[in-house]
Amino acid sequence: MIGSSKESRYKGEEGIVWPKKKSVMVLFFLALFLGVLTLLYLQSNFMSNHDYFRPQSTFIANANEDQQKKIYLPRLIYLGTTEELIEHTNQLKQQTKHRQIDVDEHSLTQHAYIAHDKNYKQVNFRNREFDEECIAMGSWQESSFPNCNQIYELELLHKLTTDQFQYVASGGWNDVFKVIDTSLGLDPSLAMKVLSPKRGIKEGLADKYKIRNYERVRQDAIILERLSSSKHVMDIVGYCGAVIIGPFADGGTMDEKIIKLLRKKASKEKLKLMADAAKGLADIQSGVIPSIVHGDLTSKQYMFVNGVLQLGDFNQAILLKRNSTSPETACKFHRIDRDYGVFRSPEEYSHLPQTAAVDVWALGSIIYHVLTGKKVWKSQYSKKEAEKAMIRGELPMIEDSIATSSDPVDQALLSAFYMCYTHNPQQRPMAKEVATYLEERWKELSQRE
Repeated sequence: MIGSSKESRYKGEEGIVWPKKKSVMVLFFLALFLGVLTLLYLQSNFMSNHDYFRPQSTFIANANEDQQKKIYLPRLIYLGTTEELIEHTNQLKQQTKHRQIDVDEHSLTQHAYIAHDKNYKQVNFRNREFDEECIAMGSWQESSFPNCNQIYELELLHKLTTDQFQYVASGGWNDVFKVIDTSLGLDPSLAMKVLSPKRGIKEGLADKYKIRNYERVRQDAIILERLSSSKHVMDIVGYCGAVIIGPFADGGTMDEKIIKLLRKKASKEKLKLMADAAKGLADIQSGVIPSIVHGDLTSKQYMFVNGVLQLGDFNQAILLKRNSTSPETACKFHRIDRDYGVFRSPEEYSHLPQTAAVDVWALGSIIYHVLTGKKVWKSQYSKKEAEKAMIRGELPMIEDSIATSSDPVDQALLSAFYMCYTHNPQQRPMAKEVATYLEERWKELSQRE
């Protein structure tokens, strides 16, 4: 009978018979299988722990950051020469050309608003942040000069107990405190502006410490430092992180001054006020081509320091970049913002590419207030209707008593208003032209007296 010989069979203790050669083969294949599994496991760990084998990943931004998903490209399973690996990596890059970034819920909402706005036009314009042809106009735009030690030496905790550190007010981006200090050898009254959390957002405190907010404060500080020679731009004493220290505006804001002048019906002072306001904006736009856009120009951004009108608050400023292929031009920008108010330019409401001319239009809105005693568009249209009117090229209503006035101040302010409210931004004059015109009218009036 087959397999019955003693040489070909082995009887174990339990009476089970195993062929000797087959048992060796089973053990061999079992060991081989375990070895292959071990190698695959080691290879997987090796590839995931080395940057050049690490799977490329990208984040898809959803409305809620907690729901973000990470999508991996297929793992690299080819182990070839360096040249082959580089070529393979380049092929993967070609397959993933689209740049994807993290977008928070607020930004997504803003983008959705723009996309569904019927005034929106698909315009091919340069993105000043990512276009390789847009370069910084100077190294100062990317610089920072913090002096944290000097701020620490103010000893604010001690001043709080001695009533030398007081809360003053809060704006859209900052909380303002008054600090009394004589150690710096300057005016003892200083203003400390601290970046504040977003109001109405539960994640506001965390949002405060995002990089973009630190960048806002850096830009504010560097612009104040660059314009420290200007009589009509606020000075800066210190800057560190989310804090800026400057002189305290003891004379209040321009908005408060306008109300007082309108009550007094002081005609000549109105002309002087607007001439100084235009000078501050002209200093911002100084140079062969403007390098700074204030971006939030209203009468509340002008303050009186020791009796001099000065422009400040550059939290929403834009540092323009130069077009390297056309060095005498600046790259245009496009800002997404729903809360424009009614003092912004038509190109902003139309979501078109923008330039420093947007600030000149905003200056015209202030001139209108001084000239007529009313906020622009307020008594004529609602916010939405005013936006549509500006896009159509319509101008705010001016009463006949002002339009036909023989008062030289009214005539000068009316002409300056029309200069600023030029619908085409390319034909809109620079702030220096408006400032020069108002200054000349002011001197003429002063000489007559």
